[in-house]
Order: sequence, then structure tokens, then C-alpha cells
Amino acid sequence: MTTMATMPNPAATPGSPITDATSQNAHPRYFSEPEFKKLKGDNKKLMIVPGANHTDLYGNTDKIPFDTIEEFFTKYLVA
Repeated sequence: MTTMATMPNPAATPGSPITDATSQNAHPRYFSEPEFKKLKGDNKKLMIVPGANHTDLYGNTDKIPFDTIEEFFTKYLVA
């Protein structure tokens, strides 16, 4: 998942599909949201996982939104 330090520079990735998952109760969410808004295009998705904390997305398979991630990958990354 993405944090402020790894969020791509919007100018460096024009048109590239981008997805970011963050937890509703995660501190990095407040870094991700403004950076995500800078990205251009409609081939982007910000997932805010309800009720999750920062570490839930590292391996809590009950919280990770696999269906949403798969949908994004299928739409934008599968040829």
C-alpha cells in the first residue's frame, strides 16, 4: 500500500493507472489523500478501508479489499 514517501509524483506518471489503499484510522491516510487528489485522470482509485488501522493492511486478510483491488487491476492492467 502507498504512503507519502512512495506516492508517485503526478507529473512523472501522467496517464498511469494508480491505486492506493489506506486505512480509515491510519495516520498515513492524512498524507495520502492530498497527494492522491493531485493525480490526474480517471484511472485512479483511493480505497479507504472502513474500521481498519494502519497495520491491518499489512496482513489482516479480513480487512484487505481484495475484490476492489482485483477489479482495478482487471480494468486497468490486464491486456
